[in-house]
Amino acid sequence: MLPSLFVTVAALVACAVSVTPIPVPTRVHIATKTAPPLRATVIPIRTPTVAPTNTASVLLSTPVPVTLAPVATNVSQPIAAAPKNNIMAYEASVRLDAYPYEPFLRDERDPATNIIFKAFDRAAYENAAAASGRHPKTFRAIVLENEYLKVTLIPALGGRIFQITYKPTGQNLLYNNQVLKPTPWGMPQQDGWLAAGGIEWAFPTQEHGFEWNAAWDAQILREANGVSVVLADSQANDRPRVQVRVTLPAHAAYLAISPRIENPTAQPLRLQFWTNALLNLGATGRIPAQTEFIFPTDAVFVHSTANEWIPGDVIPKDNARMPSAAVSFSNLAGRDLRWYANWDNYLGVFAANPHAPELAQAFVGAYNYENRLGIARIFSPQQTPGVKLFAWGPNFCCRDRFTDDDSEYLELWGGMTRTFFPDDDVTLQPGEMRAWTEYILPLPDTNGVSAATSDFAMTVQTQPDRVILTAYAAARRDAVLVLKHDAREIKRWSISFQPAQHFQEQIAITERPLQLQLQDRDGNVILEVRN
Repeated sequence: MLPSLFVTVAALVACAVSVTPIPVPTRVHIATKTAPPLRATVIPIRTPTVAPTNTASVLLSTPVPVTLAPVATNVSQPIAAAPKNNIMAYEASVRLDAYPYEPFLRDERDPATNIIFKAFDRAAYENAAAASGRHPKTFRAIVLENEYLKVTLIPALGGRIFQITYKPTGQNLLYNNQVLKPTPWGMPQQDGWLAAGGIEWAFPTQEHGFEWNAAWDAQILREANGVSVVLADSQANDRPRVQVRVTLPAHAAYLAISPRIENPTAQPLRLQFWTNALLNLGATGRIPAQTEFIFPTDAVFVHSTANEWIPGDVIPKDNARMPSAAVSFSNLAGRDLRWYANWDNYLGVFAANPHAPELAQAFVGAYNYENRLGIARIFSPQQTPGVKLFAWGPNFCCRDRFTDDDSEYLELWGGMTRTFFPDDDVTLQPGEMRAWTEYILPLPDTNGVSAATSDFAMTVQTQPDRVILTAYAAARRDAVLVLKHDAREIKRWSISFQPAQHFQEQIAITERPLQLQLQDRDGNVILEVRN
């Protein structure tokens, strides 16, 4: 966003995840060339209540499908299908309305990295073309699909993941702008950015990087247990380059994302790489007030904001090389910012101290209680310590600067660096490569999330006289849930989990604290929630 005015979003967490090598064989290749702080008014927020269930445990189907207004998509014949795995990859087209921005793009070169990028002549555009209206624009897309997820990518629009649809309900996790409209935000050298939506790859700088509008090459890979798209920004050896592998497993409702950052040059290079997910979590307009942000730590750094009630000494100055002092996310000037109902104007924050020992969680996420849909990002804080959250806030003035339908989004960022600030840059030596895998886990009807792995989420909600337990599996798993009070076991359940099913139980109990454990059949603890 505006480096000195608006800021982007992200959120962060912790976990050691294995790096999956990118296989060589290809089935299809698609190449696209071309005044003083104000006293805060505290808005009281209660945790959204969960409808009581019977005391017996139940396996619940996913919610009733909702009616959405999806972006127009035309599907062509499947490229490669594997009926035995019920997974396929195929080409499609995505049509969006677009303002005539392309004639006002010119090639520029970043002297630090030698990357050629598209810069925008904003003055010429606004004088000559902005009033000429918008026109349909069609992009070639690649779609990966199994029983549970439909994932649409647009290689020519920065290689972004454009949509992730949870098929049992028809809900789209990602924000999709219905119009491509040049904004004044992004890197100052580009003087423009498209809030197209989806998940974009920000490289080699902070903010949105230089390649969000570049044409990326794309290869579709058939594998024994899934299908992948490998996206590449460049094959050149005189600049840093990125490869991102997006994998949809067979019979599973999660997505694996495996970036690989390389420096093939003879010089050390200071770099940043971020994944930026623009989210609406099933909403079709504004972000609902009952949206919860789940951070790995309560300590955050403010990046930028238009909220005058935030103390000025915690807001970094223009051209700052490092963040200011950390503040409490749950009590910033009297506001609990974990709930969107307590937000005011735009705000961006980074998770602070990502290597702190108390960061036991390996995920960051957001959950929309109105639409009963959320998302978790599972990652390694050692490899990708950056977590950033950005949202416009209900009182933001100017949504017409990025869209025509008054819609909005939140941004959840994950980065190779701790923050956007220059002192957090990563230096890659000549020939050095960094690679990792992170996961996107949809959270359908999970009542938020208390702990998560790449394919499993658990939620523990306590009320004075009871506890409500919810578990959701995104892949098949034979496991045991165990509820404990200190060392005493209260109850256990042996369950064969299937995707698109939920376990839920409500238990009358006043003892605290409680622990809910996910164990394997041998009693090894896989995941634990303490509440």
